Amino acid sequence: MHRRTAIRAAVAARLQAHLAVVGLTDCYAGRVQPTREDRMPFARVLLGDESSELLTDSGDEKRALSVSIRVYERAEEDLGAALDAIAEKIEGLFWHGGFLGDLAGEWRHTGSDLEDGEGDSVAARHEAGTLTLNYECTYRWSPPDTTADLAPFAHAHVTTQAASASGVARAEDHIELPQD
Repeated sequence: MHRRTAIRAAVAARLQAHLAVVGLTDCYAGRVQPTREDRMPFARVLLGDESSELLTDSGDEKRALSVSIRVYERAEEDLGAALDAIAEKIEGLFWHGGFLGDLAGEWRHTGSDLEDGEGDSVAARHEAGTLTLNYECTYRWSPPDTTADLAPFAHAHVTTQAASASGVARAEDHIELPQD
């Protein structure tokens, strides 16, 4: 499983384990879109943009991943207050990234967006509002070892000769690989 997928799963699992505490009925990870209004309030854990910075010549990168927790609630008279109450509990649950263990280094809240549901197909379909809590986490990524399945050299011999007066250099090689 890719590291970003594991991070999304860890965030969703933490929410799922604390549904009653934060006032939700369910939590979905990724592109799953619930279609029943009676499941509100619920949350979706979504991944956004990811950026990277090269750390080493061997290809190791420090990656920054945007993680959003979008809360859906029925559009009622006190929608803003209801979403704020849920958001406050979620913020308490995710105030630090310790729950991610070795999956990520830093974890920080980057802001919130309160919406009336106009731009969200799930919210618009159910006359609901949304509040999105945005986080950023960083993790270290290393490229996979693509040489692991290559056969090792059994013997390599290279002979070179300096350029002659004509300017031509000579080189020859002999490489032996193990035979199956």
